[in-house]
Amino acid sequence: MSDAVEISSSVPARPKISPALREAIWRAHGRLDAYTGDPLDWSELQIDHVVAVSSTAEDLAALVSRGIIPVGFDVHAVENLLPTKTFRNRQKSDRALDDRALHFFLDSSSKAAPKVRAYLADDEASDRSLDAFLRLRKEAERNDVSLEELLDLKRHQADGEVKVAHILAVEGGEGVSYASRHIAAELLTRPFSLGGVGIGEVCLQNDAGEKLICHNGDEFLAAKDAGFWALTQYDMNMYAWADSVSEFLRAVRDSRYAPNSRIRTPKVTFERLDRWSARWVIDNWNDPSEEAIKLARSCKTIADCVEAGLCDVKNVDRLEIDLNIAYGFSLRLSDLMRADLDGDDEEEVLIYQLHYAEEGTFRAGSVGVAKCDEAGLIQPPGEPSNWLVDR
Repeated sequence: MSDAVEISSSVPARPKISPALREAIWRAHGRLDAYTGDPLDWSELQIDHVVAVSSTAEDLAALVSRGIIPVGFDVHAVENLLPTKTFRNRQKSDRALDDRALHFFLDSSSKAAPKVRAYLADDEASDRSLDAFLRLRKEAERNDVSLEELLDLKRHQADGEVKVAHILAVEGGEGVSYASRHIAAELLTRPFSLGGVGIGEVCLQNDAGEKLICHNGDEFLAAKDAGFWALTQYDMNMYAWADSVSEFLRAVRDSRYAPNSRIRTPKVTFERLDRWSARWVIDNWNDPSEEAIKLARSCKTIADCVEAGLCDVKNVDRLEIDLNIAYGFSLRLSDLMRADLDGDDEEEVLIYQLHYAEEGTFRAGSVGVAKCDEAGLIQPPGEPSNWLVDR
């Protein structure tokens, strides 16, 4: 034996062949017996070592010297493993093959080895994917959200993309499912397509009677921020459409993922009326009775208002609620998106409020940022109404 050939004096203990490795070898060889070419059922499968595991250091050195195996050959590597039937493996046992057979079958196992490793890698990737899925599902259940909602949250956190839950009423916006900052900025420059019939402008005026015609989100937001408002019922309808799409796109463009939240884990939705301030019901009352005002001051949440008879729920789901209000117009609240909307590292909710007459044509909608107070209640924008603060 050459001095350059180093063979350890002992063969390592036989490692256990995992089910995953067994299947990978079986698949890599076409689910056939490597020695006979016969179809090989999983129930009959055994994995055979071409060079016997009982080979001594001297046996291996002799195979190296004859050019059968390379220096450092590992009898437990996939290059030495073949699939065979149970009875075939028992027949072969540890009897050595002749050199020609060794060459042939080692060549077969070596050619299949890349496939074996690829199948193992796929299996490991599948296991990791399954583990990740199970972790995500457990996290979703713990936070009382659907798996889709949780993935959307992580998508926003990782890529800044926000799921669009409603049709964006601008040209080309109807096909947008997820909006990034770049997409939002682009859509703010697109012409409006309002009202479901493609209306392309909104007429606004200010307290001085000056009028502006707004054709896209950028123009509308500039006018709104400058104090322009809608006068006629028609203009108020268009204003509501323009406000919902423009404020949503502005929020996507300017907001970011909120590292802190009192309403995320578990997620507070409209199905939890005990977490929504009574101000949503009371702030827009019209001429309530003294008894109602007194009752309102004892209500902290929408749930309290429902129990007190100050409103009742017509329809509700996680993202929207419709309320009949005792001393005001009916109210529909829609959750447009959640993020850090004002740069304070806390999660806020972008809410679309629609006030409308049950019997009549009046409708007025607007978008605002709802914040969570110290008590954990979601409060509407602005200051509390006189009904709540006067004593």
